[in-house]
Amino acid sequence: MHGLFGQVQHELKVDLNHALQGGPALSYELLVGDRWGYQLDLALFERLKFLPASVYFSTDPQKYPATALSVTAGARYYLTGSQDKVGIHVGPIVRVESQMWTHPGEESTRKFLDLGSTYQQKSWLVGGRFGFKGKLWRGLIIESDANIGVLLGPEKTSIKPEVRIMLGYKFGRRKSRKGG
Repeated sequence: MHGLFGQVQHELKVDLNHALQGGPALSYELLVGDRWGYQLDLALFERLKFLPASVYFSTDPQKYPATALSVTAGARYYLTGSQDKVGIHVGPIVRVESQMWTHPGEESTRKFLDLGSTYQQKSWLVGGRFGFKGKLWRGLIIESDANIGVLLGPEKTSIKPEVRIMLGYKFGRRKSRKGG
C-alpha cells in the first residue's frame, strides 16, 4: 500500500473563455492517487446587472455595472484511472457568487437612509461537471469541461449550463511504485 501524499500532483489553470470575456479566472487542482482530483476555481468579472422597474426606487428597467466574485469547489473522479490524470472526469461542484453594484441615481438616497451606497447579492450553484483533460507538452495541459447546475439566488432558481476551455501546467512528482 502506498502513502496518499506520495502520489500528489498539482495543476494551475487559466479559464480561456473567461479571460476572453474580460475577467481573470484561475483554477488549482490537487491530484491525489490514481483517480481523484480536488479543484478550487476563483473568478472575478464585471457584468451588467438588470434591475426591473419598481425595484430599488427605479422608474424603468435598466442595466447597471456590477462586479462579481465567484468561488467554485469540486471533486473529480478520473474514469481512466491514469497516473497522469488525463482522460475523462466527472464530479460534483458547489459555487458561491457574490455580486456588488451601485445604482447611479440612488447613491445619495441610500446614504441618506443609511442603507449604504452598494447593493450586494449572493447566489449558490450546486451541480456536476463532466470533462476531458489532455497533455500537450511536458507539464502543459489542455482541458475542456461542461458544468450544469441549479442556480439558487434571491432573484430566481434556474438551471445554468456552462462550458469551459482551460490551459494549465502540472507540477509535482509522483513517487514510482515498487513491485507489480
